[in-house]
Amino acid sequence: MKSQEAGESLGCFEAISKRLGKIVGEGIPKEKRVYWGAKPAMDFDSIVASDEWYNAIPGETDRKNKAVLALKQAWMDFTGNDDVHETTSIEFSKFLELTRNHIIDILMNRSGLQLKLSSRKRDANGETAEKIFCRIRAPISLLEKRADDLDYKLMLRPEVDPGTEFWSVKNKQTGAYEEIEADANLIESKGEAAGLLETMYENGHISPNDVQIFEDEPTPKHWSRRIRTLERIADKVPVSTRMHPYANFTLRPAERHLFMEYPSVRGSTLFRSKDRLYITDTILSEHFDFPILKSSGIIDSIFPLHDSNFGEALTTLSFNKMWIFPWRADKDKVGGPYVSHEATERKSTCPIWWYPWAQPHMEIREYFGEKLALYFGWLGYYGVMLIYPSLVGIALQIYQIRYNDAATDPDGQNIKVYMVLYATFIVLWATAFTKGWGVEEKKIAVLWGTEGFEDNEGNRPQFQGDRAESFLLSCFFGCNTNIAEPRRLSAITLQMETYYPPEKREMKETINNTVIFFLCLLVVISVIINSYVESMLIDEGLSSIADLLSLESAIQIRILSYFYRFFVKMTCDWENHQTDT
Repeated sequence: MKSQEAGESLGCFEAISKRLGKIVGEGIPKEKRVYWGAKPAMDFDSIVASDEWYNAIPGETDRKNKAVLALKQAWMDFTGNDDVHETTSIEFSKFLELTRNHIIDILMNRSGLQLKLSSRKRDANGETAEKIFCRIRAPISLLEKRADDLDYKLMLRPEVDPGTEFWSVKNKQTGAYEEIEADANLIESKGEAAGLLETMYENGHISPNDVQIFEDEPTPKHWSRRIRTLERIADKVPVSTRMHPYANFTLRPAERHLFMEYPSVRGSTLFRSKDRLYITDTILSEHFDFPILKSSGIIDSIFPLHDSNFGEALTTLSFNKMWIFPWRADKDKVGGPYVSHEATERKSTCPIWWYPWAQPHMEIREYFGEKLALYFGWLGYYGVMLIYPSLVGIALQIYQIRYNDAATDPDGQNIKVYMVLYATFIVLWATAFTKGWGVEEKKIAVLWGTEGFEDNEGNRPQFQGDRAESFLLSCFFGCNTNIAEPRRLSAITLQMETYYPPEKREMKETINNTVIFFLCLLVVISVIINSYVESMLIDEGLSSIADLLSLESAIQIRILSYFYRFFVKMTCDWENHQTDT
């Protein structure tokens, strides 16, 4: 895993491939052909370049058509031909090289991103198979412009602005406000300045982001001015918000100072790692639909590079301290990881009694994003809430053992009253858990600035229009199977969009649900028969054979799990859903 360079926004997409060995792409034979506009009727393995490229370009129909024409021109330049016919074809390996150069050219000349290419000549087995790696970086200026266009929310500083009179002094003669002279309280030593910052941090006067001397503070005047300003804030403006507000980022200089800044190897920055990744991903998504390129075999993968924590190496010790045992973080270490916002306010990690449920939610959010952090937030809340029914259940179990009291009467007909009360308690607990998580979820949304967030989900790479008539027509007329996907005018965008009839999907869902129902019925019947046979064997004194039946059931479940996985994937692809949700 490579470390992320300073300011690196997105890692790399791997293998805009040019493979020279036996295998081209993932499981793609070298003899596989790529046709420009139409492929032979019975050639099921080949692909149509114009269709694949049309689907891989996001946006409206006009933009897609222009992109296809640009690829056609690149095809002619690559092959040296003056024109491209519908049935013109090249090897898939050549097509990968063509698309690789075309993608890189578009990203370098149109996106504003910075690209760095590297290659690997041989694979893990030592065979010749060139793979191209492209590292992508978004400059800060591009990130800021894109964040302004997206109205991207960034965290505001927690301090309250006391107004103009606080930031400057009034000249008695002119009546005008002037800047305070930094020389009045100059801090000559950099070590002394760092010590003052650490002391202010330990006293709870400044945030962890301010506890360092930045690279853009090269002289005593620079760091003295900031430290004295922080001291004045701590003295005159001790009020801070517990949950930092968020606001849409703007390029207006008058409002820039309101946003929180974070330390980095190049000084301070407005964007955390996850912000850079998200914004860079939106820039890439404007030019290509990378999931479709990946499903077509044009690229192998696209992923963010590991952020090495401001240049530090990722070691087992640091990994365990941050992710596995977050409570082991040093309390007095400046910038050490904390497990919650409340712990940050206390300037300490969690108390001992909270160790089993401690989770570094903020670190998970910074590294993996809000979606995964929200899952761990729910998991932690669920684990804590399970304490109550578990304690009641343990007390109930102790009562039964202590007084040798079964849950039912000796004849097994009537359930004891306390079991009914316990069931009622579980129902009330479930209601409290549901309502409580709703409150906790809103709290997390406010804390992370994701309130009202909506994500625009794209089409699944496997989603296709209705091509049912394509094969039949090709069998009768024998020319090609490139019958255009049915597209219709969208009532929202007023552009042509890929269309699949909903009645066909509903019919497929009905068939799948019927099959699943009978499969579940078959499983229930098999379990009943298995239990009946096992009880008969035990009654006959053949308990060893009954144990073999239990082992057989475990093996059966293991084997069927592979079948279920295959069946679910097959049915999802067959139903042809437009989105993952």
